[in-house]
Amino acid sequence: MGEIEHNDDIIEELKAQVARNREMAMGLAIQLSKRRHDAAQRFGKELLELASPLGMKNIAFDVAFSETDLTASGTDSVDFMMAFNKNQRLMPVKDTASGGEISRVMLCIKTIIARHMQLPSIIFDEVDTGVSGDIANMIGEMMADISRSIQVIAITHLPQVAAHGDH
Repeated sequence: MGEIEHNDDIIEELKAQVARNREMAMGLAIQLSKRRHDAAQRFGKELLELASPLGMKNIAFDVAFSETDLTASGTDSVDFMMAFNKNQRLMPVKDTASGGEISRVMLCIKTIIARHMQLPSIIFDEVDTGVSGDIANMIGEMMADISRSIQVIAITHLPQVAAHGDH
């Protein structure tokens, strides 16, 4: 009976608790966003360094952030923006990259992930699509380099890539 009589007080306290929790969550989302912006700068630099020797000398990269409503993952919406040719404007990867470019970008991204995480193994499934010759050899070398610290499983049709495997 007491809860019914104090229902308005209970509702007000719960509303205040929700407001406090939302304020705390927004504070954490702001911190997370700042860390994402900092990490995006480092990530972009590493990506460009890895991509250049793979025949993408004119690659440009940026992470576009836009603010969204608060969710369990913060308030950021993120798009990877890339250009592969001189004087090309940055666009979402899905709108600008060829199959070969996507393959090489994925190799670079997986290489960055492998450098920064304790993975037991990593699988590259035809990340050499759309390339040949010296670029294929560079891809094989990059995978061989990763294999010095973790197990690498590579699915490839290119002898230049397969030649770098141990087994």
